[in-house]
Amino acid sequence: MANKLTNAELLAEITNDPTGLGLPALYAIGNDSGIANLLNDPTSVGKGTVAADDMPKADFETLVKGSEADNITTAQHAVLDFYMNSDLVPIGNPEMQEAMLEIFTEGTFPLTHPRMVAAFTRDGSRAEVLKGTGYRVTVDDVSATRNS
Repeated sequence: MANKLTNAELLAEITNDPTGLGLPALYAIGNDSGIANLLNDPTSVGKGTVAADDMPKADFETLVKGSEADNITTAQHAVLDFYMNSDLVPIGNPEMQEAMLEIFTEGTFPLTHPRMVAAFTRDGSRAEVLKGTGYRVTVDDVSATRNS
């Protein structure tokens, strides 16, 4: 996760409101929790695509469909084993994504490839779009911006 928004960055987001969340009106009436809630809501108009969270290994294994698993070579199995060496698979990691796309090519894995690509990202909040997966703006962040 990236560093937090600076007071200046957060103030610019609030006053410019580039995604039309209605932040300036909330700021004007001192509704800091409302601002934080909107910026952290992955269903708001400010949402965007962010890297997926780590995925449980059992869920990751369901992405490979049926007989397509028989098409994985020994070398490809070694790469899979490398990324699946714990209970959580780092599906949002760019290096892992590249490795999975090299293994699960669109032509050879017509069922698995689109499922794998879809698993790489998820809807994220405006805060996550700005600073990365898992980032949240707190009420204290908004209050600090107001008081700076």
